[in-house]
Amino acid sequence: MLAELKKIQTSTYQLPSQVQSSLKDVSDGLTTSIHDLSGIISSDAPLNEKAGKIKDTVQQKVQPLLHAATCRVQEILRAVSSRGQEAKEAAEEKVQDKTQNGSANGHTA
Repeated sequence: MLAELKKIQTSTYQLPSQVQSSLKDVSDGLTTSIHDLSGIISSDAPLNEKAGKIKDTVQQKVQPLLHAATCRVQEILRAVSSRGQEAKEAAEEKVQDKTQNGSANGHTA
């Protein structure tokens, strides 16, 4: 699990700066969770106590963090998709306008 969290953290560092900034709280939460889990794993506590602490940390910190990250990424994707659709529609309108204007100009008497 720790390795997967580190992969996610590394992936966030590879995103464009605007996306990174919108995910800063998630990234900070990942750093804290990784630190907490590493501390639990490396502690001298008995195995059953470590397991309990890991379970609590995952339930209280990691799961909400991953949920927040998923929601944020979905919001970003919707925004990017919407902008892409708007740009596509604008480009299609320009092509249509040029086509109509070109036809009208070509057929004037």
